[in-house]
Amino acid sequence: MNTDKASQINDLFKRVEQRPESETTALQDALRLAEYRLESLLELSQMSWASIKEIADYILERQVHLTRSKLGAISLLNEDETVLTFQAWSKEIRQNACMGAGTDLWVPIESTGLWAEAVRERKPLIVNDFSESSLRGKVFPDCPVEISRFMSVPVFDGTRIVAIALVGNIEEEYDDSDLNQLTLLMDGMWKLIQRRQSDKALQEAESLAAIGKALSGLAHDLRTPIVAIGGFTHLIQKHMGKDNPDWNKLEIVLKEAQRMESMVKNMLDFARPLELDRSREDIERVIEESLSVVESAAQEKMVQIQSLSSPNLPLIFVDAMRMKQVIINLVINAVQASPEGETVIVRSHYKGENLAIDIVDQGFGIPSEKREEIFYPFVSTKKGGTGLGLAIVRKIIEAHKGQVRIFDNPKRGVTFRVLIPRS
Repeated sequence: MNTDKASQINDLFKRVEQRPESETTALQDALRLAEYRLESLLELSQMSWASIKEIADYILERQVHLTRSKLGAISLLNEDETVLTFQAWSKEIRQNACMGAGTDLWVPIESTGLWAEAVRERKPLIVNDFSESSLRGKVFPDCPVEISRFMSVPVFDGTRIVAIALVGNIEEEYDDSDLNQLTLLMDGMWKLIQRRQSDKALQEAESLAAIGKALSGLAHDLRTPIVAIGGFTHLIQKHMGKDNPDWNKLEIVLKEAQRMESMVKNMLDFARPLELDRSREDIERVIEESLSVVESAAQEKMVQIQSLSSPNLPLIFVDAMRMKQVIINLVINAVQASPEGETVIVRSHYKGENLAIDIVDQGFGIPSEKREEIFYPFVSTKKGGTGLGLAIVRKIIEAHKGQVRIFDNPKRGVTFRVLIPRS
């Protein structure tokens, strides 16, 4: 090593040694935080086994520590960015804001103050003097929380905000470093959730293929004896009068045989490969014809059905018969979920590159942890249901290269959204 180079290195070490203690301490603190963040992201990447709630709880603990905050919370947004669903919040918020420890606390964006401002502004938000802020609305629903300083970060998936994180009441002031810490953590959380969802979808596809194969054989084996039971029962009933004490018993047998035939048909629909007969269709006409089928069921339940469509929707390339099957199934479910006197809304509109058909009920909602399960075969929330209706709905929509999504309504109930690619 030449003399000049050695001299430069010695001078560098002397400058580091002569650095004021406050600067050295700050540098050490920054390095510790960076190490903690990297450790957090590494552990997070290995949590593919965890539920969304467990992931959110982990991130909450880390984000509060990294930003030196005294409170924090994480929530997810629905498809339309109109409702926040809280996934995790610190004990200080539970104690001061009257919140329970469970999940599925959901709040309409319109009823929140500072909490949703980052969603409305579509960018991160830092308020270091809350007393002077024009955003002194309630941070949490119906329960004020004492806030001195505040920072929130939205998480984007493309152009849509999918989650938001909040921290508050740091002793000093929030700065860009805190913002970066929180942004990196939340981005890591959302990537893990996406990966978890992709892995789960692959496992489900493999499982459903095996179930379909088993159902096909079972349905074929059941069909012949069920038809025979129904046929012979009807024949016997024809030879006796309605005053016969056994007439009503045979009527029950016939109804149960018909129900079993319907179940076998659904099994075969689910099991066999789906071939679409597509054509250019007026989706308003498809919806209108579907609603005419469920009108009597709605009247019996004393529930109204309201159809709302964007004007002049272009024709879309779909299998009309299959789409009617989807709409009828979802609307009947919405009618059954809604209390007497309420209104089910069926709304069609374009959302980006997709045609969206929304079926909006006024029921009591579906817990987030159950929203995937209801699309599995033989899972039903209705008494006497076969549990194949929603499984077939998703199969039909996925055959159209579309998706079925569920999200909370701002006031009550849920919306089932069917998305079909425009082209």
